[in-house]
Amino acid sequence: MANKTIIITGATDGIGLESATKIAALGNQVGLVGRNPDKGLKAINRITSLTGNDKLDFFQSDLSLISEIITPAFPGAALGSSLIINLSYPILI
Repeated sequence: MANKTIIITGATDGIGLESATKIAALGNQVGLVGRNPDKGLKAINRITSLTGNDKLDFFQSDLSLISEIITPAFPGAALGSSLIINLSYPILI
């Protein structure tokens, strides 16, 4: 899987960060979603240095708040994503 746009929630540490790193290493554009912009910047810097891929974006969003999930600015809509991987909160609709 390469040349896709993938959105990963909870992507600033743990399994989300590792998933984002592996997916970026395949040459995909990756949108990282998290609450903390400082951690987002650190995650992007780490992924870029490990993979050489700079097709990364960070979206600050607290997915525990419904108002930040159902919005036209949600990163999946913004990037026209191929896949969204939710590793943070379960989304109940």
